[in-house]
Amino acid sequence: MQSWSRGVLLLTALLAVGSPAAAQTLEAGALQVRFTGRVQFQYNTSNVPGPEGTFEMRRARQAVRLTIDDWIHGHVEADFALGRLALKNAFMELAPSPGLNVRFGQYKMPFGLIQLTSSTEILTIERGLRIRGLDTQFADEDDGTDPALSQLDGALLMGEEQTLLDAHGYHGYDMGAEVHGTAGPFGYAVGLFNGAGPDRRDANAAKTVAGRVSYALGGTDAPLVLGAAAVFKDRVDTSGQTVRGQAYEVDAEYGAFRRSGLHVQVELVTGENMVLEETFLGAQGVAAWFAPRDGPRVEGWELVGRASWGDPSTDRTEDGGLLLTPGANLYFHGRNRLMANWDVFVPQGERFETRHALRLQTQLHY
Repeated sequence: MQSWSRGVLLLTALLAVGSPAAAQTLEAGALQVRFTGRVQFQYNTSNVPGPEGTFEMRRARQAVRLTIDDWIHGHVEADFALGRLALKNAFMELAPSPGLNVRFGQYKMPFGLIQLTSSTEILTIERGLRIRGLDTQFADEDDGTDPALSQLDGALLMGEEQTLLDAHGYHGYDMGAEVHGTAGPFGYAVGLFNGAGPDRRDANAAKTVAGRVSYALGGTDAPLVLGAAAVFKDRVDTSGQTVRGQAYEVDAEYGAFRRSGLHVQVELVTGENMVLEETFLGAQGVAAWFAPRDGPRVEGWELVGRASWGDPSTDRTEDGGLLLTPGANLYFHGRNRLMANWDVFVPQGERFETRHALRLQTQLHY
C-alpha cells in the first residue's frame, strides 16, 4: 500500500474513533464535517465442497465527508473488513453549479447502474455472482484439452454480468479526474482514469475513458430514469503488453430505494473480451416490491427477485451462465435492515454443476 494511502486511512481511523455511533455533522466556520459508515455482517452457505457455512464481515467502512463554503467537497472512506485495510473513496470535488462539478481522486468510474448504486441501497445482498470456492470447483470441472472457460490474469471468466465487468475492470474504483452535473432531467459524467484499479499508479502511457448520460422521465412519485454509458479501457497483461478494449451499457430504473411499491433496475452490457478479442454480452434485472409499515420499529418489508446472465464469448457455447436470486428485506430506521437471499447459479456447460448459496446479512448504516 502506498504511503499516502496509509496516511489517509490513519486519518479516517482516528476520526472514526472520535465519532459517535450515529451520523453527526460538525461545523466550524465555513467547514462542515459529517461522519458516516456502514457495517454489513453476513452468514453464507455454499454447496461447493468445503465449509458449508461461515460468518463474514462483508464491509466495515468509516467515511468522512467535508464541505467548505458550500462548493468545495471532499470524501474519504476506508474499509476495515476482514483485516484488509483498503481505501475506497478519496476525492476532492469543486461544485460551482449543479451543471458543472469537477472531481479529482479515487472513486467509481461512471459506468454501470448497479455498480454505481451504493451497497447500502442495492436490492440484493451481492451485486453479482459471489459463491465461495466456485472458481476452484469450476477449474477442476473444466479440465481437459478443450477448456470451456477462458482466464484473465489467472481468474476464470464466469458467465454472469457483474463478474465479467469486474474481471475486465470495466467498472469500479479507479484514480482520475471527472466532470459531471445535471441540467433539469439530464445528467452526465465523463472522466479520465489510470485504468489500473483502486490505489494504483498507471502502468503505461495510455488512459481509460469512461462516460455516462441519463434522462429522468415522469414525476417524483414514480420516476423512470434511462441511462447509457461507455468505457474505453486499457490494461497491462501478464507479459507487460498494453491491451485495449471497450464496453457499452444501457440501463433503466423505475421507482426508488425504500419508496412504496415497485422498484426495478435493468441493465444490458456488451463489450470486448480482452483475452479472446471476442464479444461478451451480459444483462441483469432486479425487481422489488416495498411495503411500508407504521410500526415503531419495523418500518417496512420488501420482496426481491434478480436474474443476471452473462456470456463471456459469443463464439463459445459452454461458458455462459444464469444467476437467479429470490430474497426478502426487513427495514428498520433509514437504511438499517436485515436481508435474506438464495443465489442459484446455473452454468451453460454440461460439464459444470449448478451451485447455490444461502445468504443472511445485517446492515448497520449511520
